[in-house]
Amino acid sequence: METIRTIPELESRKAGEYYRTIENIRRYMQQWQKEVQKFLVVIDNQSENINYRYLAKSLSRLKNAKWIDRISPGEHGVLMHRIEEELTQYAYQLENRLMKLDLSSKGHENVIIVEEILEKIGSLTVLESSISELEKCRR
Repeated sequence: METIRTIPELESRKAGEYYRTIENIRRYMQQWQKEVQKFLVVIDNQSENINYRYLAKSLSRLKNAKWIDRISPGEHGVLMHRIEEELTQYAYQLENRLMKLDLSSKGHENVIIVEEILEKIGSLTVLESSISELEKCRR
């Protein structure tokens, strides 16, 4: 796309379309980050096991879109860092919640909560291929 855009005869005619396309890509990436944030809020409030496969596929596709940095330097790296940071932070929050639970004989009702948290942490494993930091939370 970049090469075609720089052909003098096409440059003036296609410049507007080129920049609109880039702006659409930026908006898509920002929207995807917002979707991840919403997703984390929703899954945090659910007690059943969550399927992260859709998120993992989307994250993998986005990770393979490093070419975006050629068009808009730093955009891809910043977005990936934010998303990885949010998912990692979520995993550490789960781990901290787990550590704070009273598991003595007085806190026996917390066993169900422990089970839910462990399931959530376990279901994050599908994201480990994209975010290696998540593996540390599981250990």
